[in-house]
Amino acid sequence: MALITTPPSAPRIISVDPSNGSMTRASIIGLTPQMFEDQGFKEVGMDKVYGRAKEARCAGYQEKGIEMLVAGVTGPMKFKGLTKQSLGHNESVILPYIVRKQRTTINANYWHVYAAAAHPSAGSNGVHPGAYRLTIRNTGSTYASSLVQIQRYFLPSKFLIVDHTNASTGAAFQAQFKILGSSNADSGGISQAYVDVEPCIDSTDWAAASAGTKLPYQPTSGLAMVLANSISDFESWGQNHASDNPMKLLAFWVQTSRFAWEYNDEYVKSLTASLTSEYFKQFRQLPLAEQRRQQYAHYKRELLNTFFYGQKINDNQTVEGYTDLPRVMDPENPDLLLEYKANTEGVISQLRNSSRVTDHLGNAFNLAALVSTGYQVKRAREGSGMSDVNDIDIMVPRELSGLILQSMVTFYKAKYGVDVQRQYNPNQELRHDNQVALRWNTYQIPDDFGGFNLNVFADDFFSDRIAAASSIGNSAVSRARSAWMIDWTDVALEMGASESVTRQTNVNDALFRYVIKPNMKHVQLESETFAVTVSDPNRSAVVENFSNSVTGLY
Repeated sequence: MALITTPPSAPRIISVDPSNGSMTRASIIGLTPQMFEDQGFKEVGMDKVYGRAKEARCAGYQEKGIEMLVAGVTGPMKFKGLTKQSLGHNESVILPYIVRKQRTTINANYWHVYAAAAHPSAGSNGVHPGAYRLTIRNTGSTYASSLVQIQRYFLPSKFLIVDHTNASTGAAFQAQFKILGSSNADSGGISQAYVDVEPCIDSTDWAAASAGTKLPYQPTSGLAMVLANSISDFESWGQNHASDNPMKLLAFWVQTSRFAWEYNDEYVKSLTASLTSEYFKQFRQLPLAEQRRQQYAHYKRELLNTFFYGQKINDNQTVEGYTDLPRVMDPENPDLLLEYKANTEGVISQLRNSSRVTDHLGNAFNLAALVSTGYQVKRAREGSGMSDVNDIDIMVPRELSGLILQSMVTFYKAKYGVDVQRQYNPNQELRHDNQVALRWNTYQIPDDFGGFNLNVFADDFFSDRIAAASSIGNSAVSRARSAWMIDWTDVALEMGASESVTRQTNVNDALFRYVIKPNMKHVQLESETFAVTVSDPNRSAVVENFSNSVTGLY
C-alpha cells in the first residue's frame, strides 16, 4: 500500500488496484499538476478541475474518504468522448449521451430440460424406438447468459447428458443421449428449442429392455450438458459450432453542471500572492476564503449526490427520444439549437435499473443473503477478467458494522466451534497525513459459503444519512439505510469538458469616475460536463431499506 506524502494543499485520491478491485489494497495519492499532464487530462480541461480542488484545499476544504474514492475514478471521457449529430442545413448538435462497448461472458454449458415427450416418429421411419423430444431452455442461473436461437447449440451427432431424478423415489439418474437434430421452439418471448435425441442403447436391446432400464432415458425435466461428437475421419460431418457476439452497446447520459463564485479584488490578491507559511495562516482567516470553502463544499456534496443518486431529467431521456429533451438555444438567435439537456444517471440509479439493488422492505439486514450476493459478485468479477478476486468490499453505516461483527462472532463459534481470531481482522485502516481515510473489519467467509474475505467498511457518509432521517420516523430511517458492494474499478466519473470564464465590473462606469482604487467585482463561472458510467452492473450490488437488526448466517 504505497502512500505518497504531498503538501497539505494538494488534492488527494484513493486509487484502487484494478487487478483485484479491493479497497483494502488501495493507495492514497496526492495529485500534482505534472501527474495530470502525464495522464493526458488537459485534453478536456482536467487541469482546471485540479486547480479548483487545490484552491479549495488552500481555503480549508478537507476531502472525505468517499470523495477521495470518487476522485480516484474521475478522468477524461474514454475513446472519443462527446459526439455530434447532424441536423441538416450545416447544423449539428452535441449528443447528450456517450456510447460504450461492453464485453460479456457467454455461459452456455448448462441447459434446462423444461419438458419431454416421446419423439413423434419413435419406432418408425428409421427413428430409434426410444427417441425423445426434449424442450430445452436457458437455465435461470445467476451465471447463465440469456441466449437466443438456442437450437444452434445442439448439433446432430453430438451427445447430451441429462441429470434428473425419479419423481416417485427421488433416485438420481444420469442418461446419455445422441442428438438427432434440433429446431427453434420459441414461445411467448421465451427462448427454447426442441432437441430430438435417442438413448445410447441399441434399438434391438431397447425393445427387450425392462421398464426400469428405460426409466433413466425418459426424463420429464432436468439439467442438460452437451458433450463432444464422435466422428470418424472417414465420415462426412461439418456442422458449425454456435457463436454469439459478446459485445453490447451501453448508453451513458452526459450532464453539465456549473459552479458560480462572485468576489472582489481583495480575494484576487489572496489568490495571486505567494503562499508563504505566514501568509497561508492569514489567508485561512479571510472571510472570503471561508465563503469559498463553504461554497465549494456545497458544490462537491451535490456532485457527490449526483454521482450516486442522479436520475434522468425526464421520461424523454432515451436514446430514441432525446430530441424531445429540453433544448438549449443560442441567446442571440433563438432559432439556433445548440444542444439538448440531460442528466447523468448515478451509480445507484444504474444498478437499480439493472436489478442490482435489493430492497429489504424494512426488515432485518440479511447477512446470509449478503454473503450469497458477495459470491455472485466475486464470480462476475472473475468472469470479466479480474485475476485475483479474494476480497469483496461492502460499505455500511457504523451501526451496521457493529451488528455484523456480533453476528459473525456468533456464526464462527456456533457453526465451527473455533476461535474467532483466525477468521476476523478488526480495525484495519488506510491513512494519509495522519488522517484516516478508510476503516474496515475483515471476515473470512468459509468455502461452503463462498470462500472469500468480506471487508466491511464503516463510513460516516451512511450514518449521516440515517441521522438526517431520524426525526422523520422509523420508516424513513429504514429507507435511509443502505450498504454498497461497489466495484470501484468498474465505475467512473468521466469528464467531457471543463470550462471557466471570469468577468469583472467595467472600470469605466460612471460609478468609479471619482475613485482612485476601485474595489472591482469579479464573477467566476466554472462548468464541468460529465457522465457517470457503470460498465458491468453484475460486478456491484446494493442493499437498502433495512432495520437496525441483522439476521445471521447460522
